[in-house]
Amino acid sequence: MAKKNMVGPFSIGTLLILLGALIGIIAIFLTWFDFSVDIFITTLSKTYTGMEFATEDLKTDDFQRLCPLIAWIVAILIAVLNVLPMVGVKIDSKIRNTASLIFGILVIILIVVWGTWELFSGYKMFDYAEAGAWMMIASGALAVIGSGLNFYMKS
Repeated sequence: MAKKNMVGPFSIGTLLILLGALIGIIAIFLTWFDFSVDIFITTLSKTYTGMEFATEDLKTDDFQRLCPLIAWIVAILIAVLNVLPMVGVKIDSKIRNTASLIFGILVIILIVVWGTWELFSGYKMFDYAEAGAWMMIASGALAVIGSGLNFYMKS
């Protein structure tokens, strides 16, 4: 007899976690920040992907520039943690769900910290945030929701 909270061999919560991890892995390569300002007869514009914050020389040593890269690494950890049982590695579901929950919260915190950072005087990242940043937040939220759903379904 099929369980109600399963889609094939996967629980709905695990599918949400994996979807979130996939979104997070993709999000690092999308535009995170797009800033443009008109100066006299020209427009100054700067666009960064999440990966460029860590790799470009931004003339700053603020740790916030590494937040997108760290969030991406955490998204990869979430994916690996939830794929390992599918390839035969035994991981207790409570440990896996707890880790996914904590990692999902960490991703959200990292992006909020990044979003409140002032790279240019008076301009916070969230003021000019693009799809990549919002997708990374959605990635963390899906990991949290999926983990919570798994905990709820087990009780």
